[in-house]
Amino acid sequence: MDQVKIGKFIAVLRKEKGMTQEQLGAKLGVTNKTVSRWENGNYMPDVEMLSLLSNELDVSINELISGERLAAGDFREAADKNLVTALNNSVFTLKEIVVRGNEAYSDAEIAALSGLILGEDTLKIEKSRIKGNFSRNHYVELIEMDILYPDRVLLTVRERQPRAAVNCAGVILVIDAEGVILERMASMPAGDLITVSMNVSLSAQGHSIKSTKSGELEAMKLILAGLDAQGMTGLVSEINVRDRFNLYMVSNTGVQIILGEKDDLDDKLVLARLVLEKLTEEGVMSGVLDVSTGKNAVYADR
Repeated sequence: MDQVKIGKFIAVLRKEKGMTQEQLGAKLGVTNKTVSRWENGNYMPDVEMLSLLSNELDVSINELISGERLAAGDFREAADKNLVTALNNSVFTLKEIVVRGNEAYSDAEIAALSGLILGEDTLKIEKSRIKGNFSRNHYVELIEMDILYPDRVLLTVRERQPRAAVNCAGVILVIDAEGVILERMASMPAGDLITVSMNVSLSAQGHSIKSTKSGELEAMKLILAGLDAQGMTGLVSEINVRDRFNLYMVSNTGVQIILGEKDDLDDKLVLARLVLEKLTEEGVMSGVLDVSTGKNAVYADR
């Protein structure tokens, strides 16, 4: 089975139909990049996709696998040859699991989370099963899984990083920057997590945290993203979004920072960072810093 030959054949058939890679991809429900990978011989379409390609390109699956049009008398011979090749070379046996997007987790750990086993039949791998396996670990999200026939699987993942903790009726919810609940704990974990005060209505692990008041989750996400952008993550210990018209934070040194509404948040955080740095240099460990206008900062020693 020659992937390069098959890819070139798909390209020829596509062009005969007057379609671009993007147009063919749209008909099949895949991206133009996926079509390009097929045509370059980098990846093989899976069994389901071979069937769809066969219909769209008006060619038999046997011809697709052979990488050429077959005369009527050649079909049986080509089918037998393709079958013998698959059996002799154990073509559809998983030999490699490729992982992308991981940082803290090793390739071996990601492979273990997937539940994939080297040597299993790649034709029988169900994406829903693999996705379900990943759903049990809330720190790793499966973004995409590609079965690179005949013998590889590509797992693209995103690791969720714990960013904040929310106290929900005595249960500590550890969440990422998007508000996804990673863990439920009995006490505050060690580390530099920011404490977030908000009105929680949903606290199911693995799901996005929900609030009883509109705007709270959005405000929290905006503030966390803004702190990252301004390099302020290590300067803030608490965020309070219970009142979306009176948002505020508390610095690690104990200074309360009044943000007001979420408008012009970037400007407010720039002001807060500049003044906080100066106050820290002066040894100030309390007081209130009002940056709610986004145009100036007013500090009061209260």
